[in-house]
Amino acid sequence: MGEYDLDEVLVEMRRVMERLSALPDDAFAERVELQHEQKLLRSRAAVLREGAAIDRVSLEAELAGLIARWESLQGERIDVVTQSGGSYGGDTLSGMHAMELNRQIDASHGRDRIEARIAEIRHLLAKQD
Repeated sequence: MGEYDLDEVLVEMRRVMERLSALPDDAFAERVELQHEQKLLRSRAAVLREGAAIDRVSLEAELAGLIARWESLQGERIDVVTQSGGSYGGDTLSGMHAMELNRQIDASHGRDRIEARIAEIRHLLAKQD
């Protein structure tokens, strides 16, 4: 593979993913080869990420922005307890419907990605401390 920087490895990973998704269902040998190449590229990217200098100020700014987005998302979610009647024994179906709406809100705003990136940044910052 030679000496690549992280950006080059990520571009190559994208190419491999595109090639994998374009393969017909019965292209087993090609799929195995590309999956092996993908595994090697992931390992290389991990090594390059570990060795990369961490820009603490940029990470802290990104973290602050992500936390603000997460908190904003929290404000858009439906309060399930209030929706289902609180402690007065309200409608269970309303509570279930509110939970489903919250799942859809979370998915549409990428809550999982936001939370994953927050955890990743916190991990990177903790390694520096």
